[in-house]
Amino acid sequence: MPHEFDKIKDFKLDKPKADEWARLRYEKWEKSSNPSDFETVKEFIRESNNFKKILKEYNGILDDIDDSKYPNVKKKLKELNKLLNYEVNRLIYPKDIYIGLDANDLGVELRAQYMNNTPTTLNIKACSNILNYKFGTLLGFEVGSLIKDIREMDKVLLRITLPAGSYLGCFYSRGEQKAIIPPNNDIEIKSSKIIAYEGREIIALKAVLKEKYFVDKKISNLEKKLSNKFVDFDKSIYFVKLDFKKGFESYALEFAETSINSLISNFPKNKQLYEDTIDDIKQIVFTDGRIPVPTGSDISGWFDQYNKILYIKPTTPRFVLNIDKSMDSKTTILHEVAHAVDQLHLDFSMNAKFNQIYNEEKAAVIQNETITSEGYAGNNISEYFAEVFKAIYSPYSEQRQAIQEIAPKSVSFIEQKIKEYK
Repeated sequence: MPHEFDKIKDFKLDKPKADEWARLRYEKWEKSSNPSDFETVKEFIRESNNFKKILKEYNGILDDIDDSKYPNVKKKLKELNKLLNYEVNRLIYPKDIYIGLDANDLGVELRAQYMNNTPTTLNIKACSNILNYKFGTLLGFEVGSLIKDIREMDKVLLRITLPAGSYLGCFYSRGEQKAIIPPNNDIEIKSSKIIAYEGREIIALKAVLKEKYFVDKKISNLEKKLSNKFVDFDKSIYFVKLDFKKGFESYALEFAETSINSLISNFPKNKQLYEDTIDDIKQIVFTDGRIPVPTGSDISGWFDQYNKILYIKPTTPRFVLNIDKSMDSKTTILHEVAHAVDQLHLDFSMNAKFNQIYNEEKAAVIQNETITSEGYAGNNISEYFAEVFKAIYSPYSEQRQAIQEIAPKSVSFIEQKIKEYK
């Protein structure tokens, strides 16, 4: 028989009713389980942060967890997943739960979410991409509450509606309840705002649980759409690869689409150079993983000259936080494709005349934060060319104007060489 509290969609701040409902469900769940197996639930509650960290390392894929590195973790999490999917945990009616999250739980690293070194006020610019979050995947076994509650360390309060038929495990001990949902949940954000909570600002997201593969379908559809923009080049349907597995997919997909449109719109108006460059690039990959550079460092973009693959990582903090004036979704791809132009066709990095101009004008360029970040253009002549190329053909007038003013010889030389290319 359904309990009268089953029909309460949102307990809000009603702790007595939430506790009672959780206690009853917890007792049913425990009675339906083998006592030794159910110890897995209790252990997970005690060590949930550690388990979630491990699961995130493997993108929520239980079978990928390395037994030699984390003995028994895979076995325990599989057991927990089986227990959560017991029939006693199936919801008869929709239910709202509240989950306190750090931005990392959404799949993105934020280093400067608060501004002016105050622990109470949000940096609106840094948080804008979280506020614009539309859909994504929660990789871990999320532990939340039936009432509005959030830990001091959390910066995001996610209120998620679980539809009837979903599985929700309740834990109850010593007057405290917790709500647990299985891993790999696709969610769609219905609203987002900044709210005051216990004397500080937090981001409040309201979401609904979506059907399985909801996010995967969006990734696949956009992958085909973007690849089809290069159909005249006899490219495969996977010419543009969207390798997103860590959450925060709506942002990453928007970044990728903006990047491809910028490449098509802003590449120099030399048809032959454009065709030759796209012909020579084997694949453009947008990823939220580590780009496979020889140094092993975690970078935001790279053109692999030998395999002719262009990589961009949209979830790099510099992009998500909007803290870099010189690089974003529209200009990063111009920088990386500039390396393809340089290495495959025009050899600016090997040109003696351009080397002379580089030594003459680089000092002014590396000091201009509109054009390059932290003096990046001064690393070597190849990076200098890519940064200047990006600025010349940037969709932003301030970058185009700045490079014309401080590096006129570089601009003139590059534009002339591109004009002469046949």
